[in-house]
Amino acid sequence: MSLLETEAAATLNANQSIIIIDSDDEDDVIAKIRSDIRELDQYTSQHGSFARNRFVLWINELERIPKLATTFLSKQIIDSAKMQQNAEDDDDVQIISVSSRKRPTNANANADDSDRHDVVSGSISKKQKAQGTHENAFVPLLPSFYLNRGHSLPLNQETSQTTLSLRDIVLPGCERAVLANYNFHMEWLLATCENLKVVPRILCITGDDPDTSYENEAVLDRFRLRSQIAIVRAALPFQFGTHHSKIMILFYPKVLRLVICTANFVPLDWESKTQGIYMRDFPRIPSTGKNEDSLDCFCDFGSRLVMYLKDVERGLASKAFGQSPSGAVLPNQNTKQFLNQFISDLQWVDFRSAGVYLIPSVPGKHNGITSLDYGLLRVQSVLEKESTLWDHLSDPHCIAQFSSFSSTSANWLEQFRACMLGKFDSTRVPSKSKPTKSKNAQTSLAPPPSSSSSLLPSSSLKEVPLSIVWPTFHNVSHAVEGDLALSGGSLPSKQENVTKPHVSSLLHSWVGSRSGRDRYMPHIKTYVLYDAKSMDDSTNRFSLKYMLLTSCNFSKQAWGQNIRYNPRNPNQSEIFITSYEMGVLYLPSAFCLPVISLEQELFRSSMVRHLSATALWPNCRMIMLNEFHGNVEYGVPLPYDFPLVPYSRGDVPWHWGYLRQ
Repeated sequence: MSLLETEAAATLNANQSIIIIDSDDEDDVIAKIRSDIRELDQYTSQHGSFARNRFVLWINELERIPKLATTFLSKQIIDSAKMQQNAEDDDDVQIISVSSRKRPTNANANADDSDRHDVVSGSISKKQKAQGTHENAFVPLLPSFYLNRGHSLPLNQETSQTTLSLRDIVLPGCERAVLANYNFHMEWLLATCENLKVVPRILCITGDDPDTSYENEAVLDRFRLRSQIAIVRAALPFQFGTHHSKIMILFYPKVLRLVICTANFVPLDWESKTQGIYMRDFPRIPSTGKNEDSLDCFCDFGSRLVMYLKDVERGLASKAFGQSPSGAVLPNQNTKQFLNQFISDLQWVDFRSAGVYLIPSVPGKHNGITSLDYGLLRVQSVLEKESTLWDHLSDPHCIAQFSSFSSTSANWLEQFRACMLGKFDSTRVPSKSKPTKSKNAQTSLAPPPSSSSSLLPSSSLKEVPLSIVWPTFHNVSHAVEGDLALSGGSLPSKQENVTKPHVSSLLHSWVGSRSGRDRYMPHIKTYVLYDAKSMDDSTNRFSLKYMLLTSCNFSKQAWGQNIRYNPRNPNQSEIFITSYEMGVLYLPSAFCLPVISLEQELFRSSMVRHLSATALWPNCRMIMLNEFHGNVEYGVPLPYDFPLVPYSRGDVPWHWGYLRQ
């Protein structure tokens, strides 16, 4: 991480954006400020609800500009900022001059750094206490992680900072797009996101059945959009496989917006369910000549996104876009050509601020090193390299929360849990032991006896509890839809799947009272490792070691089966996957603060969002590593309550059998 990025991470106040101006010339800086203000005014007039209410202006290698810039900015920004955001003082704009070559070392700089760190961590410095600001302490939120905005959720401080709607995501000016999902309701999607109707080219990759695809094609005919939008089904070579990834890739003139989420493009998913969203804007660079610079982050985010899209493209049907009814001249491309060009243009996108690891699943019998790129083995390969994962982790607990409960065996469950800890080794011979109970009714799984070289982890993992969050019948019957078929239809499971002995003792209710999502059934899928001993009894503060947001449900088809992995010889690895899936893994080592310029579209994902410490419930925090300022705590607005709530005596797990009763 550059010095500018790390310094920025330590100085941000509520809802700030970072503006980088790297120039030694006073006139250039002032001209740039004028240009930025014009662009900001234009943006905020169109998207007032997303307008920032604070600036941080970074000026490199220039000591005398801040005073000039402050005077200029005070006249042209502060008055409008007060009007729009009810700002109370001139601190809405901060002008900071730093050197990109060395870090300030004088005593005053160190003192300032201390106060800056306190702002980011959510703790209160002596200076802040003296000013009486401790009651309004703000916690920075985990970058790029959002929940969906349900149709009846109140719009308040918490929901405005932690939620997105589809309208928030698809803004005007998109040049072309790829939308991938399991299920499309095209008429609703176009009505909800009218900006999509004017995008010149959109490729929709779906897992819908042919009847649904036919209905969507009819919608395109009615809106006369066949020349702009093409719908193709992903190739599914194996039985029980699905195209389940949920991705939006939107090319704007100066940025690429990437969305990886858990929601289908259907109304119930966005309005009446609980969903998770990763959204990030990446700068585009001029595509002139050969790209010599590495524009990927160290976790290979961009290259893995390209690899996934190429996997999808190989089995994609070639289908021509229709002729434009208006006579507009559009490129003569079929769907495969369009996607290939789309993939090629990703080399001109700067992915260095991704901040997460990509976790894809692709159908196939994957062998050798390439097997580590997909499913559970991808999670395993990332976590085993995370050197700080087990630091200061005294009571580790795993959580699996999902929306489809497939048939699993005790053996596969152990493989799953071991990979989620980064400790899977199929060459180890399991030892016989009995399941052990831990507190909060969470059960530690012990490997069952086996005569074969079962694919089980070492015995040292048996004391790490796994909890499954799965709604009860009571949860579903009291959901916001008011209809079992609507509320429980998106929670598929057979009765035998949820009552097997190796899973029944792990079940916990869906409780989202603190987030206001008690009655919004989960379609989100999250997998979490946290330290149970990190809980602060007075604040219910939990420390998360990682969070995985994904389309993967609790199934062998999504995560993989027939898994082999030898950490001493990865070439012997293998995994069999039948479905397309996509997820992102939030880990401290992947953290990267988005640094933007107003030359790029000032979209919401570039904002550094904050929330009042008293509004962050459940109070889950993830500590991100910061080389210059120590560890920084970020709030993670998970939708379910901590600590988890085990099933009570009268609770029964939801399953589809209730729909037939």
